[in-house]
Amino acid sequence: SQDTIDIALGYFEAASPTTTRGCSCRYVIRIANISAHAWDVHVTLQVSPMTVAPAPTPPLARCTKHCVVPPRRTTEIECYYDWCTAVVFVFDNSPSPADAYCQQELQTSQRYVVSAILTDPTGKRLDRLDIYQELQE
Repeated sequence: SQDTIDIALGYFEAASPTTTRGCSCRYVIRIANISAHAWDVHVTLQVSPMTVAPAPTPPLARCTKHCVVPPRRTTEIECYYDWCTAVVFVFDNSPSPADAYCQQELQTSQRYVVSAILTDPTGKRLDRLDIYQELQE
């Protein structure tokens, strides 16, 4: 690609390969900004079913937080999500609720795709990283 990449997701992990509904799971997202200016972005944690389908299935859960990423710096964001109703983002040591949150019922014990998605204020996707996590009863 001829595009210059100034900002990207550098790291995404879950505290555990398994999780349980109602128990908070910690996710760590790192954003690398190599540009000389701050970036206004939205960070989204999204949970989708693992399916092999001709068309993508809609996400079952999606929570988004706005943040400003300082120039020439790696910024770490933590997200605590209980797979029920509680979502807290921690950015610069300040916990705050998600700016937007929607969820369908997540009760089926199975593997899910958990995605960290980075977008600009217009909704243009800048980057995405996926991990797989098992929901257990």
